[in-house]
Amino acid sequence: MKTVILYLFLLACFLVSCREQAKQTGSVELPVTLVDGYGPFHPGFGALGNEHKNDPEWKRFWGKMTLPVRGVPKNWSSVNKAMVWLNTHQLIYQNFLADNFTQEQYEHLQKSWKWSPDTAKLSEKPIKCYVYTLTGYDEKSGKWAVMMDTNNNLDFSDEKVVYPSVINNKDPYSYQNPTIVQYEIYRRGKVVRATVPMVVKTMGSEFLYNFPQHARTTLMRSGKEYQMAIISGFMRTDFESPALVDIASISEHQRVQEDGLTRINENIVLGGINYKNKGVDVYTNTLRLEPVSDETKEYSLQVGYPFRPFAAQEFMTKRPIALADHKGKYVYVDFWGTWCKGCIQDIPSLKKMYQGLDKSRFEFISIAADSPGKLTNFIRKEKLTWPQILSDNTNKLVDTYSITGFPTSVLIDPDGIVIARDLRGDRLATKLKELEN
Repeated sequence: MKTVILYLFLLACFLVSCREQAKQTGSVELPVTLVDGYGPFHPGFGALGNEHKNDPEWKRFWGKMTLPVRGVPKNWSSVNKAMVWLNTHQLIYQNFLADNFTQEQYEHLQKSWKWSPDTAKLSEKPIKCYVYTLTGYDEKSGKWAVMMDTNNNLDFSDEKVVYPSVINNKDPYSYQNPTIVQYEIYRRGKVVRATVPMVVKTMGSEFLYNFPQHARTTLMRSGKEYQMAIISGFMRTDFESPALVDIASISEHQRVQEDGLTRINENIVLGGINYKNKGVDVYTNTLRLEPVSDETKEYSLQVGYPFRPFAAQEFMTKRPIALADHKGKYVYVDFWGTWCKGCIQDIPSLKKMYQGLDKSRFEFISIAADSPGKLTNFIRKEKLTWPQILSDNTNKLVDTYSITGFPTSVLIDPDGIVIARDLRGDRLATKLKELEN
């Protein structure tokens, strides 16, 4: 009798285990909740641009999207108006339907952004998926100022003037009394009103902005909760390229480093199951995770994964260059462009570090998304001495590695495994020094 009971107990455990595993074979969709603040992340800032009224190319391509505004302060000089995009794909789609883009222009954007529009999740009726800002010099107060169209009525006469603080390098993410901006989302077939806090600061002559808001979600597995925080760059609200972090993996009040983020199509382990981050669907307001086999050790830019080998042509010398040429070395691979401000800021420190490297153990390789002429001029002007590769229509390296932001970098160990990601400046120098010993 005891044997029968034991057998039935083991059988029940086996069936529960099978059901538990079966649940992990399909993707998981988790509802997300928006939370004000930066959470555990290091937020980025975007520059408030201006409408290039005197640029024919800009007017031909982007100019038709702009809208007239009222209520520009009469006592302001050097006024710039800017439309801050909150949902890029929705904005482009509704402007295409309004004949502000030709079919050719629309298809060009789809190709360059690798975007296949799901029109069932986009509103045919124009929605307020943007916010307008004004920046200028307030002659009355003698200060640089900004105004945000918080109610999205294209009229600044009912808005408050904000005098932005200067970014404090010791605490760049502190802010007080953010401006609450209204906008619209297309969700499950309906236009929904939403709000987001907006912060504007200055650095030198630039006005910088972001939206201190992130998302949270919870995965339930075997009766246990796994809480995740989700970031989308803090410069839009569309979560186009969200990254995740398991909150339990970081200490309280700690900000997660770049290499601790799980980006789109990268893996995160929760409750012993390996999940792939498939992104946030703003239409359904859900995060999708897809279980993957632990046996599948795919190529990735993620720490702990093998980096996909490449074979291309060194840009200046035209000689063949391959990652395999540097087997047994630590290789720092940097994706950049001469148009990328952050990339250019890194060049002096990279030059200094490269000069002091033991080339028998370390190598730098840069992969540029640029035009041949601009890259040639920059390399000659800055006297860059480490190998450069131009990502072009032949090698398609930027596409191959799914690079969505610049600069992006990885540090690869002698076995071809990524051991760090997005190290810059002092953090990169410190890591290289550790590896030298």
